[in-house]
Amino acid sequence: NMGNGVLKATYLPKGYTRTQQISDAVMTKPTLVAVTDKGNGTKMLGDVAIASHNGSLSVKVGSTELLSNLHPVKDSVFNGFSMELTPSEQVFGGGERAISMNRRGHRFDFYNRPDYGYGVGSENLNYGIPFFISTRGYGIFFDNPSKGYADIAKSDKNRMNVAFESGELTFYLIPGSN
Repeated sequence: NMGNGVLKATYLPKGYTRTQQISDAVMTKPTLVAVTDKGNGTKMLGDVAIASHNGSLSVKVGSTELLSNLHPVKDSVFNGFSMELTPSEQVFGGGERAISMNRRGHRFDFYNRPDYGYGVGSENLNYGIPFFISTRGYGIFFDNPSKGYADIAKSDKNRMNVAFESGELTFYLIPGSN
């Protein structure tokens, strides 16, 4: 049994010290999952299977795969997560944007700032919210208030990358079709 059905995963890269911003956005008590660089195996939480293989994570509910090939990403500025998207998967959310409701094919920043006189196509408006809902049957909240970005199949048509400058590298997975 997963309790309230919410999974929390935190990634701590080796030598990562930029944890000055901690969020108080989540009040519930989720089921905790460790994301590590190494290790293989599957952990069952009720009908949820969490499989780890060489630093990549997959999550299934019953026979339905929600997340596949999720792994950490890092460059000189940002740390975060990359996950595989299915060819027909649509992704919604991310806060105020003057783009289509399906965010697939877009890359936008997470930082709050006004965009006076914006028009259709403006990707960064007043509020960025790192919460997304997928037609694959899950919601995912990246609990990090620092500056970051979401690249939803713009750079790579099969992947979604979400990363941040600092703060805890945590996401909450909310499985369900409604």
